[in-house]
Amino acid sequence: MYNHVEWSVFVVPVVVVALVWLIADRVQPSTGLKVVTWSAVAAAAASTVTLAVFALKALAEVPAVAAVGDWSREVLVANSAHVPWMSELALLWLAVSAVVACRAVVRRRRRLRQVEAEIANLGAVDDVVHVDSPEVIAVAVRRRDGQGRIVLSSAALAQLDERQRRAVIAHERAHLAGGHHRLLWLARLAAIAHPLLWPLAIKAAHLAERAADEEAATAVGDRRVVARAIGRLGLAGASVAARGVPAAVGASAGSVPRRVSALLTGASGRRWPALLPPLIAAGTIVSTGECVYDFVELLVSASH
Repeated sequence: MYNHVEWSVFVVPVVVVALVWLIADRVQPSTGLKVVTWSAVAAAAASTVTLAVFALKALAEVPAVAAVGDWSREVLVANSAHVPWMSELALLWLAVSAVVACRAVVRRRRRLRQVEAEIANLGAVDDVVHVDSPEVIAVAVRRRDGQGRIVLSSAALAQLDERQRRAVIAHERAHLAGGHHRLLWLARLAAIAHPLLWPLAIKAAHLAERAADEEAATAVGDRRVVARAIGRLGLAGASVAARGVPAAVGASAGSVPRRVSALLTGASGRRWPALLPPLIAAGTIVSTGECVYDFVELLVSASH
């Protein structure tokens, strides 16, 4: 059974990350975001199930549990005697991942409640909320009831002309319409389940911004206007942050130069490379199914 662990837990996540890093910027950002997110989810799910199988095997090797199941403990132990540490590692891995995931869920829910409380009494024009703040804020917020709000601060608005403001609003609306908050949350949970997948969560955040940039460029009909708006907010955010004032200008403000460059040079349109990471992720799901089957067979063979 250890060969399934080698494939699903150690090999596939590294391969998927490498492929994504090679092809993610060569396809349409919206396509790339979905590919990155669902590849990460598939790889994390396969890894988690495989580790769970070994964790169950570790529990089955406990004498009291083996007696209840009428299994031969010697047969169970012999199956992975060359890697006696694997079952214990699986138990520890799953326990740590579960604790971190629970904490992340609690923090996310608390943050959503805070955001809803903060914007509940603010005036809004359609879905846009203006706040008087020295922070450079231009973010889309999805409330728990499913409704979205775009929060723009006075400091951010002061940096933009009318066309650039429309571009920023179109960018944030694209986040809401595309459900980017859900995709980014899934990518983060996948990274929590398997730490090697954290680069995919980072790449997903960048692609979400790129996808929204492209939608904004289509909405306003001018890529340069969007590029200028992003650049001005990025520079303003860096300036106020240097003065000790927080800045919130998007999920991946550090990638602003790359986003501006992509807008000025044109969007990539190739799709076929995006098939590679999902195919690898699908392969590891098949391998995980075989791992579960092998475990059931092991229990049968261990029965007295």
